[in-house]
Amino acid sequence: MILAAINDLKSSIKEGVALYWVANYCYQQGDLERAHHYISEARAAAAFFNARQRLVQMAPLSSLIDGQKIALAESQRQHARTYAWAAALLTSLVLSFACLSYVQLRRLRKAGALLAASNHELHENNDKLLLLNTKQQQLNQQLRELSQGLNEANHLKEEYIGYYFNNTARYIDKLESLKKKLSTMLTTKQVATAQRLVEEIDIKSGRTNLFKGFDTVFVQLFPNFVPEFNALFTEADRIHLAETQLLNTELRIFALIRLGITDSEQISRILGYSIHTVYAYKTRVKNRSFLPNEAFEARVLAIQAY
Repeated sequence: MILAAINDLKSSIKEGVALYWVANYCYQQGDLERAHHYISEARAAAAFFNARQRLVQMAPLSSLIDGQKIALAESQRQHARTYAWAAALLTSLVLSFACLSYVQLRRLRKAGALLAASNHELHENNDKLLLLNTKQQQLNQQLRELSQGLNEANHLKEEYIGYYFNNTARYIDKLESLKKKLSTMLTTKQVATAQRLVEEIDIKSGRTNLFKGFDTVFVQLFPNFVPEFNALFTEADRIHLAETQLLNTELRIFALIRLGITDSEQISRILGYSIHTVYAYKTRVKNRSFLPNEAFEARVLAIQAY
C-alpha cells in the first residue's frame, strides 16, 4: 500500500485509494498525525475527480481520524488550561508568599529596630548601673574608712582616758599629800620648812614624766608612727632617736596632731612651749619633707594605729 501510494504520487495519479489504506494503517498504529495528513490527501484526490462513492467510502475513517484529532486537540487544550490554571495558582501562591515575605520582612525590620533600641537602652541602663555600682562601692569604702576611723578614735579615747584618769589621780594624790603637809607646817608656823618643800617641787621633772607616759601610750597605739613619719623625708633629713627615746619634741607635736589636736595654741599649752615655738617646729619639719607643706599633715593623719 505504501509503495502503491508512492507510485501514485510519482506518476501523478490522484486516485487516493492507496493513501486511504495508508491512512487507515497509520490510524490503526496510532500515528494520528500521519493518518490525518494521508486521509486529507486522499479526500482531496477524490474530490478532484468528483468520486462521490470514494468520498462516502472514506467518510467513516475520516470521521474517526478527525474525531480523534479534535479529541486530541481538545485534550491538549484541556491540558493547556490545566497548566494555565496551575501556573496561575502557582503565580498566586508565589505572589502571596512574596507579599507575606515582604510583610514579615517589614515586621522583622521593625522588630529589629525595636530590639536595637531596646539593646541601646539596655546598654545605657547597664552603664548607669555600673556607675551607680561604682559610686556605691566608693560610698562603701568611705563608710568602711569612716567606721575604721571611728573604731580607732574610740580605741584611742579609751586608752588615753584610762591613761589620763590614772595620771590625774596620781597628781591629785600628790597635791592632797602636799596640801596636808603645807597645812600642818603653816599651822605649826614652820614657814621655812614649808618654803623648802615648795622649792623641792620639780615642775620640769613632772612634765618630763608626763611626756614619758604620753610617749609610751602613743607608741603602743601607733607602733609604726616613727618609721612611717621618717618615710616622709630623705635619709639625710630623717629623725634619729636615742635608744632611751620614744619620741622627741618634733615627733610629739605631730603625734598630738595625729590624735586630732591640730590647734597650735592647744599644743603649746600641753607641751609647755610658746605658740611661736610650736609654729617654728612645725614649719621646720614640713620644710625638710619632700611632700608639699599643704599635704604633709594629711599624710601624718593617714598613719594607722595598730
